[in-house]
Amino acid sequence: MKQKKYFIDGCFGNKKIFIDLRVNKKSDWLVIFLHGAYGSVYKDKETKYQFLAKKLVKDCSIGFYQTSRFFEWKEKPELSFEAFKRQGFKGKTFKQELKDVKKSFWEIVSQVKKEIGNKKIKICLVGFSMGGIMSILLTEKVKDINKIMTLGTGMSFRISKNRKKEWSLVRTMLNRLELKRKLGNYFGNLTVILGEKDKLVDIKEGKSFFASAKKAQIRNLIIVKGADHRFNMINNKEAKEELNNYILDMIRFNCKNNIKP
Repeated sequence: MKQKKYFIDGCFGNKKIFIDLRVNKKSDWLVIFLHGAYGSVYKDKETKYQFLAKKLVKDCSIGFYQTSRFFEWKEKPELSFEAFKRQGFKGKTFKQELKDVKKSFWEIVSQVKKEIGNKKIKICLVGFSMGGIMSILLTEKVKDINKIMTLGTGMSFRISKNRKKEWSLVRTMLNRLELKRKLGNYFGNLTVILGEKDKLVDIKEGKSFFASAKKAQIRNLIIVKGADHRFNMINNKEAKEELNNYILDMIRFNCKNNIKP
């Protein structure tokens, strides 16, 4: 399946949104990845989304939103990679990010429908961290979203006051009551995957996120023992390949079944 790239205007200044799309014309499933609050920029390595997309395209169509802050990172002694990623969000609010996500979502759906002959498609959203919250908000006006899978998503994040103050995207996020109400209005299938050793999202906050989706048709809560927030480590040891394969299996299962394996 040939990879296609699209650029559309973002709502944050004059920056553009980058969309990476791989279409499988034989499948009626579309999986869309939504990244977290750090974006999808990594050094010179393949992103987790790109790795998963290449593996999953044999099963379904894949799209992922690369943020309006996608730009090349050049190593500088005075700027750490973590600081660089936060810098890309400087001044952007949660509301603006949601606007970009919605715009990207419809662009992906539109392009896939053109490629597969405009037939009805079933949509599974896979949201990492804050992307899980964005996934829930997307369902408000979109009936075609059949399933949502979140990784490392909770009702709140463990972030210091100083860091939160300078990070407008997180600072302007939905408050707890608003998020709980939105979750309570979701009727599709929901799988919440948490890392047992996630330092950014407390397990209790992840469980609360899961419990708030009371009207979801089918709910699965999975806690991966020893896993970190990014699902790259198990008990502080590199386990990216193992965890990526686990995520792949869960996405494939979600697109074929309605119950937890």
